[in-house]
Amino acid sequence: MDHNRKEIIVKEIKLWKQSKLLPEHYCDFLLTLYTEGEEEIKKSKVTTNFKDILMALLLISLLPVTLLVIYFTEMYFVLQMPIFIIFIIICLISAFFLKNNFLKQLSYIIFALLFLITTIEIGGYYFKENVVVLSIIIVFNCLLWLLTGLKMKQKYFIIAGVIGLILLIVAFFI
Repeated sequence: MDHNRKEIIVKEIKLWKQSKLLPEHYCDFLLTLYTEGEEEIKKSKVTTNFKDILMALLLISLLPVTLLVIYFTEMYFVLQMPIFIIFIIICLISAFFLKNNFLKQLSYIIFALLFLITTIEIGGYYFKENVVVLSIIIVFNCLLWLLTGLKMKQKYFIIAGVIGLILLIVAFFI
């Protein structure tokens, strides 16, 4: 094969590997094949950049800020809800636009917890902390976690949904 053609193919395979168009081990195999074993395959290391760290800190800080707004401020319910909705929207946007799998999973988890807190607050406000309504809200959230876990094949959502339902059942019968 012509040297220029090989060079073009090798560059293209490296681009595929970098953009994850093909699994890494396929690209390594093709690189070894086309370079006839001359090119050393470098294992990609997990790199975290400053932007990912800041995004993780932002997502994690949403929970304490939410709890701070609920329990340590004298804000009216009407002012609290837009803050919670903004936090939930931040989690949804980050889940859709982030490429880093860890940050994507973190935004799913933070979203689920914020949604639970928000629905409990709404139920407590409108139904004056009625135990039956609170239980229905928790069952709804646990079932939502179960369905999300089954659909997205995320074990932590399935486990959280099952544990939540079990704890709720135990709390009723004890």
